[in-house]
Amino acid sequence: MPRVVPRHVVDFIDQAFPEVKNQERGRNSVMLGRSHVGPVSVILGMLDRVPEELLPPDATRYAELIAASETLRAAVGMWQGGGTHVVTDVTGGYSPIFFVRRALEELSGYVLAPGTNELVFLADQRLIDTLRDDISNATGSLRNGEWKAATVMAGSVIEALLLWAITRHQPGDWEQAMRTAVKNNLRVSGSRDHPQDWHLPDYIEVAGELNCITDGTRIEARRTREYRNLIHPGKEQRTGQQCDLGTAHIAFGAMNNVIRDLTAKGTSHAV
Repeated sequence: MPRVVPRHVVDFIDQAFPEVKNQERGRNSVMLGRSHVGPVSVILGMLDRVPEELLPPDATRYAELIAASETLRAAVGMWQGGGTHVVTDVTGGYSPIFFVRRALEELSGYVLAPGTNELVFLADQRLIDTLRDDISNATGSLRNGEWKAATVMAGSVIEALLLWAITRHQPGDWEQAMRTAVKNNLRVSGSRDHPQDWHLPDYIEVAGELNCITDGTRIEARRTREYRNLIHPGKEQRTGQQCDLGTAHIAFGAMNNVIRDLTAKGTSHAV
């Protein structure tokens, strides 16, 4: 059975009910009737296949998702029984499909789980197993509301993947990329000889210069460069930066973008 993740559900909603995406409170009413039994049933079927750990960790969003899906489920049962009841906007003046979409859109596009075929581009089973374990632990932390653990662990996965990608290039290439990043004042150290001695900001900028990741991913990853250091309590106290739901989702989004880009590059020598 294909793996269903939140992004798949959001994409289907946007295709079947494009008006929901831009619905405003009390306006642009969305009317659901018996003719919608098919697409609404598909949404519910997809929701049932989303792994529990990928559902919203935020209690409010999770409650909205459950309430909306149960409203839709009751409507489908009624329509299948011959009823013609119309489901219109509910709490707050929004369609129940709006609440489903909002809850899932705020999540990472997808999150890996052990046993999937992702990360095979690494061609190193021990490294694949290690990173899958890290991703699984980060996912569990996200689901349990452990924002710091989820944020820092996702950052460590980004760091490991970018180090791998950079060292697939010849030393002269990444040395030149570092010089370019330093010249462009991209917040890199520029003082360490080997990538193994670098820090996350270095990996992000050099990987960007080497086209290991897209410009969009580079921008997203930059938002995580301070999070990796929050594993040290003193750093958190000095900077005043705290981990929360937002930092966790930013880190997960950047991690998934890095995985996507490296997957697209494959296992060629220079990624």
